[in-house]
Amino acid sequence: MATVSTPTAAVGVSEVLSNVALVNATITAASGVEQVKQVAEAVRACGGPDTFLQYLELVGSIRPDGPAAK
Repeated sequence: MATVSTPTAAVGVSEVLSNVALVNATITAASGVEQVKQVAEAVRACGGPDTFLQYLELVGSIRPDGPAAK
């Protein structure tokens, strides 16, 4: 069984529910938990969301399905 850590007491219930809804929507959009885990690992490996987004922009501009192709 997977271990689930709970948010700290400093986080409000509405923020927790909002984050859970965001994660759920992301899982739905990505067609599964494993895909989202892979993205989370990529974000971590890049050093955080800001750096990941820079790499995402770079790769998106190079890929044939990126913005430059449209």
